Amino acid sequence: MIKPLEKNTARPQLEALLDYARDGDVIIVHSMDRLARNLDDLRRLVTHLTSQQIKIEFLKEGLTFTGEDSPMSTLLLSVMGAFAEFERSLIKERQMEGIALAKKTGCLQRT
Repeated sequence: MIKPLEKNTARPQLEALLDYARDGDVIIVHSMDRLARNLDDLRRLVTHLTSQQIKIEFLKEGLTFTGEDSPMSTLLLSVMGAFAEFERSLIKERQMEGIALAKKTGCLQRT
C-alpha cells in the first residue's frame, strides 16, 4: 500500500485501487493529473505499480508504463507530470482569485 505524500490528501478510491491491483493488471487512467496531485506522488505511484508488474496507461498523454521503460519514457513522465502539476496550480490560483473578486463585489454571500 502506498500512502499519498500530502498529509491533506485523503484518496480512499486510490487506496482501494492500490489494494485491488495485482501482478499482470493494467490500470487505465484518463490523464496523469487524475492519478496524482503532484509530480512526486505521480512518479512514486508509477514506480510502485510497475515494480509489481502492473502496467499503467494514461489515455490523454498517450503513454504506457510497464516497468521496462526507457530513459525517454522516464523523462516524459517527469515532464508531463510537471505540466499537469503546473496546470493544476494555475487553476487553483484562478479559482482563488475568482472567489476573492466575488466576495469583494458582493456576488458571493454565505447564508
